[in-house]
Amino acid sequence: MSKVIKLNFTKKVRYIFDKETEENTHLGEKVLDHFGSFIDNSWEMSDVKRFHKTLRECGLSVEEFLAKKWTPPKKAPAKKRVRKKK
Repeated sequence: MSKVIKLNFTKKVRYIFDKETEENTHLGEKVLDHFGSFIDNSWEMSDVKRFHKTLRECGLSVEEFLAKKWTPPKKAPAKKRVRKKK
């Protein structure tokens, strides 16, 4: 029989990755899925850095974080490398 885990959606998102508990694991999955849905779940290193910065600075509860619509970052076009002729 599986164990029922009560999720506390009033917990601040900045704290859910600090301590490894089953509740925090489930909340973390929900937060990651929600944020990832705005970047089509194609995580790049810049997205990971933005996610961590957002978590630490937003001050939102899990419920508020899940209700917020996040805007995907504008990607700059790739620059072509120019070689100098010798």
